Amino acid sequence: MTRITSRRIRQAFLVVGEPLDPDYEPESLALYDQFGNPMDFGGSAIPGGGTEGQVLGKLSDDDFDTGWIDGGGGGLGPLESWNLVGTSGQPGFGSPWSNYPANAPVGFRKYPTGQVRLKGLLQAAAYPGAAASTIFQLPADYRPATGSAAYRYTVATSGGPGFIQILEDGSVQSVPMSNYASINAGSWVDLVSIQFDTETV
Repeated sequence: MTRITSRRIRQAFLVVGEPLDPDYEPESLALYDQFGNPMDFGGSAIPGGGTEGQVLGKLSDDDFDTGWIDGGGGGLGPLESWNLVGTSGQPGFGSPWSNYPANAPVGFRKYPTGQVRLKGLLQAAAYPGAAASTIFQLPADYRPATGSAAYRYTVATSGGPGFIQILEDGSVQSVPMSNYASINAGSWVDLVSIQFDTETV
């Protein structure tokens, strides 16, 4: 793989619908390969125009023949909505867990790349016990890859760092661990930092 280094970078911000600075010169971006040889990309600057939702793509087999195209078709497509735990058609909370009042509800969604992400603030209505406590269980298409070890995460809680694991069967669990905060009645736990790859799309 060619490693590209830069000796002189002029930063440009691209905003869909607004052309780049007309005085911008591609030659001001000097790139060199790993041997110190200048790399000549030719062509012209990124084209202006485009509308919301469009992506920059090749219009033909010719080098640098690019333009704004619709993001559908072979693209990744739109994001799915958040699946909110405890709502109709979605997994329910295990005891003693629930959403933390007046805060972002607990949810999950899968991205077109196969990544699953969690969000939301939850609370324990009572001490969940000295063993792993299942908060909820992810549906089949949202679980870690088959044969994978448990995914483990350090998360923020009202008492300090907490410990969450996700098992191959989709169980999202709070696990008491030494040197981690103890989850007690009324404690909140933030799941926003949790994401993993299902290795499926």
